[in-house]
Amino acid sequence: MKRAGWRAGKGGADAPAFRLPRFLLLRVHAQEISFEVRLRPHPSESHQYLAARLLALTVLRLAGERTAVLSAGLCHGREPAVFTRRPEGGYGLWVAVGKLPDPTALRRAASLAERVICYCYGERQRCVAALKGQRLLPRVRVIWLASGFLARLTAALEPRARGKTAEWEVVVERKGEKEWLRIAGAVWRPLFLAGQGDGWRAAAGR
Repeated sequence: MKRAGWRAGKGGADAPAFRLPRFLLLRVHAQEISFEVRLRPHPSESHQYLAARLLALTVLRLAGERTAVLSAGLCHGREPAVFTRRPEGGYGLWVAVGKLPDPTALRRAASLAERVICYCYGERQRCVAALKGQRLLPRVRVIWLASGFLARLTAALEPRARGKTAEWEVVVERKGEKEWLRIAGAVWRPLFLAGQGDGWRAAAGR
């Protein structure tokens, strides 16, 4: 009997070629929080996209955004990948995920939400080039994810047996004023693509 599941499309050399179950159950453990996410990945959703939006949700939960939720995925492309709602209606936080940042989509998101975060995971120079000459509002932040880090996260999503829960262990590490995360054994120091005038540069920061 053929196992139910899906295989992501081409994702580059760093993309593991594993098969995920129809539903993915991810359990996230950190020192102060623990939560589970049960989702049905879209058939055309790549490993990188899936891992990046789960990372975005994890970071928001760690930051105290308990109302942050995942959207339905690629089948609702004009919705955020992760979001929070305002009590009076509308989006509080809009999280976009993609291989390259889309300035037009980010400006649209900024018109609909109080804050916008974009996680991009393509080649860093291409991500910077996509923002060249663009002016985005100060409440829009673009974060680049290194391919090696994202590959470690996607590998940690692979169930070893059918129905097994994938797990991420999250540790917040600090040295002086610097802070970073260790997720599923992979170290992550956020790298923002910060604007300077009408240009963009890579800038490490929190």
